[in-house]
Amino acid sequence: MQPSPLHLSTLTIALLCTLTFFQVGSVAVAQRRIQKPKTIGHECLEREFRAAGINGATVRQATALLDDIIKDVANRLPSRINSADPQQARLCFKTIEGTLAARRFYVVIPTATLMDTMIPSPAPSGTKQLTQARHEAIRRSPGSPCHRMDCDTGSLLFASIGEALGLPIVVVEAPGHKFVRWKLTGRQQINWDTNAAREYSDDDFRRGRTLTYKATISPTEEATGKYLTSLSREELLAYHSNIVAQILEQRGQYAAAEKEYRHAVKKRSHDSLASNNLAWLYLDQPTLRTASNVRTALELAERAVAILPRNRDYLDTLARAYAANGQFENALATEKRGYNNRSRIRQYQERKAH
Repeated sequence: MQPSPLHLSTLTIALLCTLTFFQVGSVAVAQRRIQKPKTIGHECLEREFRAAGINGATVRQATALLDDIIKDVANRLPSRINSADPQQARLCFKTIEGTLAARRFYVVIPTATLMDTMIPSPAPSGTKQLTQARHEAIRRSPGSPCHRMDCDTGSLLFASIGEALGLPIVVVEAPGHKFVRWKLTGRQQINWDTNAAREYSDDDFRRGRTLTYKATISPTEEATGKYLTSLSREELLAYHSNIVAQILEQRGQYAAAEKEYRHAVKKRSHDSLASNNLAWLYLDQPTLRTASNVRTALELAERAVAILPRNRDYLDTLARAYAANGQFENALATEKRGYNNRSRIRQYQERKAH
């Protein structure tokens, strides 16, 4: 039936009240209204809980908490945000951080999954937080539940809030670290480290000049690993497959874990973590240690080390892959570059794989 003018007007008003509007250089955020109720964070939570075999009240409570955080941020922000204004970008970052601090989110490195972040945990004992607001929130309510996070889960929360409210917040990867970025106009941007709740430049990350990230990134590592570039939604989900795979590994579901790692490698061939972990899985699990997979493990391990040649975990995997393929001289030389483990060196000298 053709809508009457009255019906059409009512529908139009309802849509105008609930949608986020995009204009050139600005984003309008409707207070107490969410543009995208199911964010990448919701999707990642679903994947993690499914992999862990958890359902029911725990899932509902974690999802409801994410919903409430998004609503809190929406209610605290101005009704209109100029996305090209650096000061308003900083205001949004500080508002998200303040909302999380008020809900007693604190940094614990590492925090393995977003599930671990959203499920309440006891308050930390004697832990000095990186910001005064977090420290005070925990001190004021010492018996209240808290929520632990690290760079991965904190950045995912920021990205989820940004996605829900139409804010240009993306996740950025450094070796072993994540942070978020606000895209301004042209090539201008603002980086925000969710662990330290501070703004840093790309050069700060390259040179390890941040509060919690002290590693340096060489030009070759940055280029081959595509570090310090913004991750698309698809790329972030592909990276998250590493986390899902690790959950499945812990439950002994190695074939399912292999599938997740293979997906991560397929979508992001430069993902050194996925390449290394899949190589180790092939070498470590008898059910997957076929001749073909052992050869593939060497290719994957070589790729991971080519991206991050200083990573001792990756060198350890590569040494084991060399040994499994009968290349004991290479295994010995690689182990000496990595952990230089005496037991492993003796094994390789005796031409034994492990």
